[in-house]
Amino acid sequence: MLLAGVTGQIGRLRLHSPWLLALALAPLALDALLGLVGLWPNTGTSRTLTGLFAGVLGAIYLLPAATVAARELHEHRRTNGGLGGREAAGGTEGTA
Repeated sequence: MLLAGVTGQIGRLRLHSPWLLALALAPLALDALLGLVGLWPNTGTSRTLTGLFAGVLGAIYLLPAATVAARELHEHRRTNGGLGGREAAGGTEGTA
C-alpha cells in the first residue's frame, strides 16, 4: 500500500468486500465467545494471534478505502478552491 503511494499506482486500488472485514473479526469473536462460555482457555497467546490476524486483515480492508477517500477529498478541495465552510463564507480560521 505504501509503495502504491510512492510509485503513483493509487489509481489502481480496488476496494475489498465487507466479507474480508467479517473474516478478520470472526476468529477474534470466536476466541472471546468460547473463552466467555468456558469452552476454550482464553490465553494471552490466543488473544495476540487473533488480534494480529484481525489487525492485519483489518488494515488490508481499511487502507484502500481511506486512500480513496483522501484522494477524493484532495480532488474536491483542488477543484473547489479550498475547504469550504467558514473559508467559503468569508470567515477566518482561529476565530470563535
